[in-house]
Amino acid sequence: MFQGIAECENTYQQPEFLYVITCGTKSEKNGIPTQTDKFFIKEKNISYIKIKNREVMMRENAPDFVKFNMSDKKELRTELKFIIPYPAHMREGWASMQDALNFYLKAQQIKGIKQHPQLRPHCTGDGIKATQWDGKEYNDIDCPNFQCPHRKGDSPACKPLLQLYLQLQWDLDKPWGTLPTPIVKYESRSWFNLTKKVLPFFRQLHTRAMGLGYNDYTFENLPIKITLTKRRSTRGSSVPAIDIKLDANFVEFLKDQKGE
Repeated sequence: MFQGIAECENTYQQPEFLYVITCGTKSEKNGIPTQTDKFFIKEKNISYIKIKNREVMMRENAPDFVKFNMSDKKELRTELKFIIPYPAHMREGWASMQDALNFYLKAQQIKGIKQHPQLRPHCTGDGIKATQWDGKEYNDIDCPNFQCPHRKGDSPACKPLLQLYLQLQWDLDKPWGTLPTPIVKYESRSWFNLTKKVLPFFRQLHTRAMGLGYNDYTFENLPIKITLTKRRSTRGSSVPAIDIKLDANFVEFLKDQKGE
């Protein structure tokens, strides 16, 4: 009888999550996001509906969060509190953050290339290497990064994909304090959210922890708050954006983690 699989525990698996946090919700009439001034908590499973001869990815509102998704309370719908549920850290760069944070380049569909039969992305990459669908199969290619034609123009096919895996937290003294606290995924395709908010946030915390001598720190159980805001795009329109901040004293957090 066999027991075990070679290298099984060395294979990275995507963190488990139950729901997805979105900024707004897609209209079933045209697929365009609406109510982008509110967070929604959605089912993680994806379905596709055909709108004007194109397949549009949709997620249903989560039944466990009906009261949240129907609420008009700005405080509830624009400010979410979390803890980081995994012992992620930056001592090995962004690679050691992958349980809590992932980011890479993604083009869901490239004009002129036949759609993937399972509607998988046409291209994903890291700015150095990429895997691209040619209409028949995937091929490993050199990623042109900034020089890629699919990253150019007003509506480029290739954008960053940011994924955060977090555990919801609620103020117990609020009417919504009894809502569930599952692990959720937040996604964004915004360069602003990625490069101006999320990456600097974790980079600064890492630098501070190392500077204070906490060389074996992790971000596990770190309380954070994500706020939904608006910003002015390069084209002059108002678009959703996020702000991410600590919801605790970081030095005290490090001391508690160390048992000091």
